[in-house]
Amino acid sequence: MTAPSAPEHEVLVVGAGPVGLALVLALCRAGVDAVAVDRDGGPTDHPKARVVSTRSMELLRRLGVADAVRARALPGDWTERVVVADTLTGPALLTVESTGRETLHSPEHRVLCTQDRLEHVLAEAVATVRPDAVRWRTGALAVTDRGPYAEVTVAPDDGPVTRHRARHVVLADGCRGLGAGPAVAGAGVRRRAMSQVGFRLEADLAPLVAEHPAFITYLMGGSHPAQLLVVDGKRDWIVSMVAGRSDGPADHPPERVRRMLSTVVGVPPGDPLLTTARLRGIRFYDIAYRVAERFTVGRIVRAGDAAHELPPTGAAGLNLGLADADALAWRLVAISRGWGGPALLEDYAVERRAIGERTARWARSRVNTVGLLASSRAHGDSEGMVRAERQLAVYLDHPGLDLGPLLPPGEPEDAAVLVDDWRAGSRAPRLLDHYGDAPVLVLGRDSGPPERWTDGLAAPCPVPLRVLSTSGDGPEGAALVRPDGYVHWRGRSPEDLRAALTSLGVGGTHA
Repeated sequence: MTAPSAPEHEVLVVGAGPVGLALVLALCRAGVDAVAVDRDGGPTDHPKARVVSTRSMELLRRLGVADAVRARALPGDWTERVVVADTLTGPALLTVESTGRETLHSPEHRVLCTQDRLEHVLAEAVATVRPDAVRWRTGALAVTDRGPYAEVTVAPDDGPVTRHRARHVVLADGCRGLGAGPAVAGAGVRRRAMSQVGFRLEADLAPLVAEHPAFITYLMGGSHPAQLLVVDGKRDWIVSMVAGRSDGPADHPPERVRRMLSTVVGVPPGDPLLTTARLRGIRFYDIAYRVAERFTVGRIVRAGDAAHELPPTGAAGLNLGLADADALAWRLVAISRGWGGPALLEDYAVERRAIGERTARWARSRVNTVGLLASSRAHGDSEGMVRAERQLAVYLDHPGLDLGPLLPPGEPEDAAVLVDDWRAGSRAPRLLDHYGDAPVLVLGRDSGPPERWTDGLAAPCPVPLRVLSTSGDGPEGAALVRPDGYVHWRGRSPEDLRAALTSLGVGGTHA
């Protein structure tokens, strides 16, 4: 093993999935020395997550890649409905349509872009900014906080084991990496609820869903209740169902898979629809819950699935991770440029853990909705089906969660209601293209000229501040908005702005 003499970096990210790539892209665009290592040879080739939320599309817009993601997303309105049926060949029992409420709050909208396509977009964008930013085929073996820096031991496929030092190390290496295990304190307790198996099929299922295209179709009538997940809307699909806790590929030979699929498709095992289908792969995974007890340990920071593992029901995991990257990027930029202090990372830890817990509760309730669907259908409970239908509506429309506020504990947690009234901790509405890697002072129409607010600040102002004057859509007085679009402070007194700028660099919400 070599001595710890490898080049030092501002930020070293372990894991180049969507969260790690988005973070590295944001940092490199801001001029921060950031690199990533990943044990794989490149972006994933598995669809994994599929729905990129409105909030995530806003981040991707600020990173300059939203158009590229849209271009690789599935065309049509697949993200706008959920369907419940007994079988694919049978009639729909429930069709729940989106109300489109999220479009009222953002110029962006969610898309169905599978994780493999999203990762390729992000990797290509990173390469244009810094071609050597991602070190593929380089696994991380250990990470240690050394006080003035953090150290990562890495093992490239084609070279010796080395140690790399960075001012900060971000663990974005998923639910089975260093960040999720005992290597770093505070990973949290993982609670496994059930096991699932996903069959990736190449099959001509498109005619069966053409009338009601949905990003997920719940199939409740057979002996194996399942979900049909769209990948390309043509011949690429995933059928997911409950598996035994110890199941493996050997437990699912082709004949058994065909019998299982026949119950959810609604045709005999010998039907040409199934005999001509090709099984592209079988993937086993857990429905599990975990939120880390500590998002930061010295100079080591957790993000994405390393910080929280959520069930796929609700499409929350990917998007929560991208929000982590957004919340972390501006803080690391602030620290790198000198206007933010180390307490910003503790602020990140408190904020993101609270949001992780909130999202985990929401995701757990979505799993319960699926259970209610299956139970109600099996027992002919029409009232239960009505309750499940109402709950599925929140599955589709949850701006209060997706775009939601950073409000303190005790505030209402209604995923269907978005708080964007300019109070501290709320989302600053409709000014997306004005945010980036610096704070924005938003002046309302009754706030007076900009000089009234800026002349009393220290020269030069320690915080890089942009000033934006608004008319009817602005706050009463002024609002200081963080680079990620959340209100840090609102007030009417220019004298209070100085204290708000100080607290923004230190961390915490200045009410």
